[in-house]
Amino acid sequence: MEFELENHDNKRNAQRVNLSEAVQFESAEHPEGGGSLGFDISEGGLRMRFNEYVSIGTELSLRITLPDQTVINCLGVVMWINKEPLNDAYSAGIRFEATENVIDSKKKIHHYIESFPS
Repeated sequence: MEFELENHDNKRNAQRVNLSEAVQFESAEHPEGGGSLGFDISEGGLRMRFNEYVSIGTELSLRITLPDQTVINCLGVVMWINKEPLNDAYSAGIRFEATENVIDSKKKIHHYIESFPS
């Protein structure tokens, strides 16, 4: 079962690469915060796992640790979420929001993506 935010354009504008690293998050729904696992990342967003359903449109404060130990602090919005088959987890697409530190975050992500062979 998949849910998407209305008017969401599913076309990707940026190269996406694998990311199997820790992602910390906080939101109004989860003020205590939590930890998750990222699946892939681009300069525009990331796909990550949640143990519970998170509502579409939820704003998240994210702390992403890249494999080289670079830390990215940014805001994101849940754009879609779907139940993973054969377990109780959910995969979600997170779009990064434009904030004052978004340029720095995108530079760090760009550098990480550039480290992959094309």
